[in-house]
Amino acid sequence: MASAALVACGGGGGGSASGGSGTSLDLIGTSVDGSGINATIPPKATNVGDADSPAGSAVDPGPTDTSKDSSSSSSPSLGAQGGSPSSAQTDFLARPFAADSPWNQPIPSNATYRSSDPRTTSLRSSSPFGVNTSNWTIWVWHAKATDPTVTINVSVRHLTSSGNANAGDVTIRMPVDAHPDPANDSHMVVIDPDGKHAHEFWYVKKGGSSYTAVSYAKVPLDGSGVNISGYAAHNPDYFTYGWGATRAYGGSQLGGLIRKGEATQGPIEHAIAVAIPARYLGGRAVWPATSDDQSSDYAGVIPMGTRFAIPPDINLDSLGLSPAHLRLARALQKYGLIVVDKSGSPCMYAEGLEAQADGHALNANRSQMALIHSLLTVVE
Repeated sequence: MASAALVACGGGGGGSASGGSGTSLDLIGTSVDGSGINATIPPKATNVGDADSPAGSAVDPGPTDTSKDSSSSSSPSLGAQGGSPSSAQTDFLARPFAADSPWNQPIPSNATYRSSDPRTTSLRSSSPFGVNTSNWTIWVWHAKATDPTVTINVSVRHLTSSGNANAGDVTIRMPVDAHPDPANDSHMVVIDPDGKHAHEFWYVKKGGSSYTAVSYAKVPLDGSGVNISGYAAHNPDYFTYGWGATRAYGGSQLGGLIRKGEATQGPIEHAIAVAIPARYLGGRAVWPATSDDQSSDYAGVIPMGTRFAIPPDINLDSLGLSPAHLRLARALQKYGLIVVDKSGSPCMYAEGLEAQADGHALNANRSQMALIHSLLTVVE
């Protein structure tokens, strides 16, 4: 699940390396302390799961009329779980998840930035973030109603003999040229022809004409994108197999991806997903994470789910950043970054295939990435 390469950093997989029981419980992670956006896990919202496909139905036949009410009350605090999407958020393919998702909400004006916190010191002591563009990233494919159906058998037994997590077959439309990340984590997302759901897989392998995976979650693009799996079970509002969530933090792997044109043309209007090595990770997951790798090699002070950001008093225009790095810095000041996985070296993720140019633009100047890195501060 990790690589020593500077940019191709690798990452963890599903929400639990120990294997869950697959029971339908809403058991989520315990916060490290009791206040702030990096601490409390709020109640589960009512529309986070998949109302269009009842549990036990693994087949996606194609487009259906699953439109939902787009009205919304005023946005909750940054820690709140995504409720009904607001009228301002309509294109969930261009910007996945509801406007009040933890991925899409700006940092509140009354947030606290902790520059002397051990978590800040620890992150700044690491090497600057690279951006994964082809290996060790998330490959995203958009299916059409005319694409062939493919069945993927999902079971933790494809990776380990321990655990007895929920197993089953997932039959979806998938482009003929679709494939997972070629690195060992083998992440893959297939956007359903209905344009409203993402089929997310971890550890996808192909043998002949058959496919297997270890984790699967069907994620509504108008939901929150988080709290798919907790430490010991899956959120029953999501349809899952295997270990459920396909990233260690317990949420969607679409959350925080750098997408096509965001760095080269801008703007980046969401938080950024990052992974860091085990020596910096420690403690129990904090919101919006609901799990972690449960890895014995954790040796640090940064819990999964911790949010870092550039403080608002930093004048980004005065830093002499390239256009791509300035766009990234502005996103990190407005939304921050969220730790979602364990890796071999600190890294961000550009969407496989579509956003490679964006990743290359950010990897082109390590000194500017180092400058941005030096400004990151825990925000609560």
